[in-house]
Amino acid sequence: MMNATPAGSLPHAIFALRPGALVAVGAFLFMLALSWTQIPLVWLSGAFGDTDDAMRMAQVRDLLGGQSWFDLVQKRMAAPEGAPMHWTRVVDAPLYALIRLFALAMEAARAEALARLVYSFALLALLLAASARLARTLMGEAGVAPALVAMALSGAVFGQFVWGRIDHHALQLVLLLFLMDAVLRALDPQEWRAAVAAAIFAVLSLCVSAENVPLVAAASAVLPLRWAFDGEGCEAMKHFAFAFAVALLAGALLFIPAGAQAASACDAFSYAYVFAGLCGGVGLLTLCAFHKHFPTRAARVGALVLCGALAAGCVAFLFPQCLRHPYASIDPLVRDIWLGNVPEARSFFTLWRDDALEGAVFAAPLLLATCALAVALARSQGLVRLRWIALSGFGLVACALVLMEVRSFWQALFVLTWGVCDAGLRAAHRWRAPWLAFALVALASPFFWALGKAFAHEAPIRASATCYAPESYAALARLSPGRILAPINLGAHILAHTRHDVMGGAYHRLSRANRALIDMFLAPPDEARNLIRAAGVRYVATCFDAHTLASLTARAPHGLAAALAQEDPPEWLREASIRNAPLRVYELR
Repeated sequence: MMNATPAGSLPHAIFALRPGALVAVGAFLFMLALSWTQIPLVWLSGAFGDTDDAMRMAQVRDLLGGQSWFDLVQKRMAAPEGAPMHWTRVVDAPLYALIRLFALAMEAARAEALARLVYSFALLALLLAASARLARTLMGEAGVAPALVAMALSGAVFGQFVWGRIDHHALQLVLLLFLMDAVLRALDPQEWRAAVAAAIFAVLSLCVSAENVPLVAAASAVLPLRWAFDGEGCEAMKHFAFAFAVALLAGALLFIPAGAQAASACDAFSYAYVFAGLCGGVGLLTLCAFHKHFPTRAARVGALVLCGALAAGCVAFLFPQCLRHPYASIDPLVRDIWLGNVPEARSFFTLWRDDALEGAVFAAPLLLATCALAVALARSQGLVRLRWIALSGFGLVACALVLMEVRSFWQALFVLTWGVCDAGLRAAHRWRAPWLAFALVALASPFFWALGKAFAHEAPIRASATCYAPESYAALARLSPGRILAPINLGAHILAHTRHDVMGGAYHRLSRANRALIDMFLAPPDEARNLIRAAGVRYVATCFDAHTLASLTARAPHGLAAALAQEDPPEWLREASIRNAPLRVYELR
């Protein structure tokens, strides 16, 4: 049997750094000091970090107002059909409970702000707890301190763990850490309970959103691949498969929203995922039941491949729409003007082409972490090496996601950073200098490389940032409710800060509504008036970011967007906002 104590097989085990609560508290205080200014901003003004935060709060308010748990259609966006969101109520539930609790002692706006801050605090604490747990699994107690320092220097408080942020991305990263830890622990034959935990974390991640699907698939393949190659771990695989199937059924009952589209959607948790998981679970249970009939590696690998092919074939036959990219149905014009201007939706190669320095800031930490992970894999043995191999598989999937879209950078960083922690521990042990562990972690951190970029190249101030400030919507909020034509990225913020309806928003399911919105901005003013009146629009609100405005004016130099950008509105629009305000509002005469 393989050694089940990872710390005992590492040469730096005798050089254990036992941080206790001190390093955890220090890491948290450091992250708090870096991001302290965000807290009063949320508390005093209710500012939202991005579109998803604003939309999430609009969804929670609807739930508080009596909308059904299974009704995820945002009625005030893209009416009359509404905007069917590709989320579930997993994140809404704790926010709903916190707001209800705090509303007993304070007004609604303060209750919302406090709920958002408490939710952010909880996720940050869970991030540190999950990091410490995974570090113990991989490196023993010695790895906890470098891991906490790595998280503190990851820049997470400026990325997905911004104070007051309530979208699903931060929760998905925390679930990813817990999922990886459970899968790696399940490789120990004595840790069958970890296989059950891994199944639960995997399904919960699927229920939150489809963001982690590739990494959940990688996690689900670890135990079957271990069985196929060395014939061990069948018990853990059986527990994982059974728990995964049960958790999927429970998730379906709790979180799959109403409607035919939601039932078979592939961009969100739906029955397509439930069916795929059940097929895979039944296949793995069947292999375990007949594992004695596969005495050789070739037989086990063949059986596993056949099982996977049958499951994939059934899913592809019943849900052929899942073979397409989620963005395949987006109108080409909408893709160019909206999605093409979303920085995080770019591929890594596009990012490198547009700004090589920024590309280096993304690539350097991941490249260093990958090299360190390879060294850790080469120098380990037994169960520890098996865990590093599994982690390397996660890393390959995560890096492939980054190449396709840089929004996956945080997933890749949280998968790969453990190799740097291990390298730091080995260096500290060899030179008997504990500070080396933290120095190497710091040098390989995104925080260090981002500081280098800040000194080498001053970041431009985004004039469009004021477009999303709460105070920019004050004049609009005072107007009588009506339907608003506004740039795509403003849609969710208008919902969150006013009582108005909006034509569209920054979500891929709204391709038709967003195309109609863009056509109105591109049309000459006289034609735009007819389109706007036919759509029931009462107000036109503008605050363009530079990329969107450039795209619109390049296509239609004499269109409505170009006229409004030049502060030359047509005669059928009456200005209804303060002169020179960031958000210009016009009412149809």
